[in-house]
Amino acid sequence: MTDEFDGYRKWLGISNKNRLPSHYELLAISLDEDDPEVIRAAIEQRRHFVESKRGDGHDSVVTEILYRIGEAETTLLNSEMRRDYDRQLNLFEKRRKNRQVDPFAPRSRVKSQPGPTVGEDHGILNTFAGIMAIVCVAFGIMAWFSFQLPWKKIEVEVAQAPVQQPVVAQPPVQQPVVSQPPVQAPPLVGPDEPLLRSGQVTLAAETLEKGGHTIVIRLQDKSGELTTSLLRPIALELVDARGNVKWIDSTYLRVSGNSTGLTCVGEIVTASNTRFVFEDKYTPHNDTGSFKLQRTVRVEQPSQQDVAFMTRFSIPVVPESKLSDTQCFVPGIWYINNDNLPPTALASDGNDEVFLFREDRLPLPLVMLRQTTSGATFAVVHSNPDGATFLEEGGLQRIVDDRMQFGSLGLYASRTHSIAFVFPGTEGAKTYVSGASQQKRWSLRSHPVRSDVQHSYDLIVRGADSRSVGNLCD
Repeated sequence: MTDEFDGYRKWLGISNKNRLPSHYELLAISLDEDDPEVIRAAIEQRRHFVESKRGDGHDSVVTEILYRIGEAETTLLNSEMRRDYDRQLNLFEKRRKNRQVDPFAPRSRVKSQPGPTVGEDHGILNTFAGIMAIVCVAFGIMAWFSFQLPWKKIEVEVAQAPVQQPVVAQPPVQQPVVSQPPVQAPPLVGPDEPLLRSGQVTLAAETLEKGGHTIVIRLQDKSGELTTSLLRPIALELVDARGNVKWIDSTYLRVSGNSTGLTCVGEIVTASNTRFVFEDKYTPHNDTGSFKLQRTVRVEQPSQQDVAFMTRFSIPVVPESKLSDTQCFVPGIWYINNDNLPPTALASDGNDEVFLFREDRLPLPLVMLRQTTSGATFAVVHSNPDGATFLEEGGLQRIVDDRMQFGSLGLYASRTHSIAFVFPGTEGAKTYVSGASQQKRWSLRSHPVRSDVQHSYDLIVRGADSRSVGNLCD
């Protein structure tokens, strides 16, 4: 609880102090309840009752319990998410044994009668069957973990059991909020001195006509100068206590530095007055058209109405065009146009608007995009990746936990195509979490809005005039 008052016990009669109540305990329904109308009625009854306690001096407790009711609503009214949740609570096997069927599978009208097992009276066969059963169970567990979790390092804390953070409620039929980076450059007053130079590429902060600053990258080639602007370079996704999700972006407030580096500072203030302070430091990285970005994001004056967030860095690369007119490279996922991929592959559908891939499944955390008409190519590399995660991080529901330190790289495909890095690592519009599928599915990952939670990541941004993505890889 967010204060010492135990609302679960005082208001709902749930007295287990050692852990948070399960969704079933929270709604006071049985583990086998599968009637959506009964579940919805329990949700509304609980929500109305808890909301009536607001103003009694424990508003933070009201907010937390409402948040968990929303989580229960999302999970229990979605069969796939409920199955994942029950597996985490070891309820799925109990329900299966009680009913002798998959509780979420269609029920057959014909009951089969079991027949005698051949050799069931012989001890040797019983012993052999027992050994084979143990082997099968072991292989089944290994297969489940292989499909349930991506390739990653699993860290289990032994001294202290991990305390799972709340899962933010998302309506089961609602698609994630997808925010495309801005596609139209605002009027620029002119470049601010100094310029950073690396090879044939320059990077400078420029003042916007209506105030604020942005970053402009200029690439010199034989045909002239190619320019891309980061437009609104700081962006975050915010989830509030009621499960509402929105993207917020902004410009830098101030810029300082010299020819060896720029420091850009900006902030995003939410409607609930939580302040997210961004500090981006740009420095030339060798002489190959590369720059290093060191970003930190601090949470100041967090509001209880703001629950979770993730941040994004993106570079617009290609003006209005079709995705098929570009060449993209993501190691192990995407090469050129991704022809002949199976329909379950992550980047198999060129009509998607978002392609985000967890870096803990990539051999190298890199995304690269080339404009075929001009040859302008840009790449982003996460230079200090940390793929550490934990067992409870599996599942398609949104996970809010500051132990996740991996990011995602990918592409936003719209009128202007942008390459991007998001932190922590949300994956979509397809994901291998919970197994491969042709369906559009997201594994949403966020960090809690707390003053002790800070984002810190280093990126390498490179620009070049290249005949192919293969040449830039060299």
